[in-house]
Amino acid sequence: LLKFKNDDLPQISFMQDSITTRINDKFIIQACIRSKSNLKNIQVFFNDSLLLDNAGAWNSLSNNDCDISVASDLQLLKGLNKVELVITDFKNHQIRNNCKIYFIPPSHENW
Repeated sequence: LLKFKNDDLPQISFMQDSITTRINDKFIIQACIRSKSNLKNIQVFFNDSLLLDNAGAWNSLSNNDCDISVASDLQLLKGLNKVELVITDFKNHQIRNNCKIYFIPPSHENW
């Protein structure tokens, strides 16, 4: 029997605002995973569809505070967009966290 303290469990945090206004719909999602143990799999879901599988091998951010950094380009839809990160350890325990990004395209009207 193993007992973990809360700070021993893997943690997921996102590094962006929840509302964005951009000229185009391209957006880079960035997440930080802190884990004291190895992870079996990292999955990124975008609007309930699998975007990245085994994302742990895809480590593109350099951040000293993260054990694993994940970044991906997103094609945002107008309105509410949902990003969810699911990490799985080698005992098949899963930890999830999500981020909601509301995309408001700029108005094309001239004043």
